[in-house]
Amino acid sequence: MINIKIAFLYDRQIYRFHNRVDKIKNYINNIIRKDKKVSHLQTITDTKIKYDLYVILSDDIYEIEKYINMIKIKDKNKIIIITKNKQIDHVIKCINITRNMYYLYSSDEYLVKKIKNIYESSLAKYN
Repeated sequence: MINIKIAFLYDRQIYRFHNRVDKIKNYINNIIRKDKKVSHLQTITDTKIKYDLYVILSDDIYEIEKYINMIKIKDKNKIIIITKNKQIDHVIKCINITRNMYYLYSSDEYLVKKIKNIYESSLAKYN
């Protein structure tokens, strides 16, 4: 069994992010192939473990930058930002961090497809 490690970083007090993470995780676990197991970051203090992908859900660029500084990742292509903030300055700052930025209320299928494609392209780079 292949273990895909995905870190979901978000404010657990904000229901819309917590709810989306639960839906995305369930969709990944149920729909993506059964031969893969997805593990996820439990707390932000658990940053010593390296993950295959980092999915950040936030509408605040300062929170996003805080998470990125905590994980200290060099390959920005392994970062996915999911936000509902469509303000131009926020979008530009997110795109300056990573080109993998998506809208919070996109369908589960769309987000999981993007996560899977990014994971597979990242995997292909290192094999």
